[in-house]
Amino acid sequence: MTDDAEDQADPEITPDEVPALLRIMEARRDGEERAFAKVATSPDYPDVLRSAFATYSEENTFDIGVLVQWKPMMRNRRYPIEGIPAIVVRRLEPPQLVDSDGDPLDEPWDLVVGVVDGTHTFRLTQMASTRLMPWSE
Repeated sequence: MTDDAEDQADPEITPDEVPALLRIMEARRDGEERAFAKVATSPDYPDVLRSAFATYSEENTFDIGVLVQWKPMMRNRRYPIEGIPAIVVRRLEPPQLVDSDGDPLDEPWDLVVGVVDGTHTFRLTQMASTRLMPWSE
């Protein structure tokens, strides 16, 4: 393993750090729940929900090598960042319906897209094309 790889390795968590980590995770979950409650209790939530569904339902077919980005309200992954392109690497045929543990996915993954991350590594991820649209500069 190179020094660079060691620097980027996941740090080990000691037993003493577990309670603090659990508090951080709980605070994040609570913050997400509060944010959802704020949106879900707004008077226009039914319209926002219908708009999100309409956006999700718009289908695109992407060729390999095409740059894509998230549709509005569709980002559910860390990468790519909102408004930043990813590149279509391949189509999954048939679409993937279960994860690596064999658990059903919420939606079929039918694309593999790539991004170059902060370490200049070309990262690939599988996702649903229904969440993406062509990238525009």
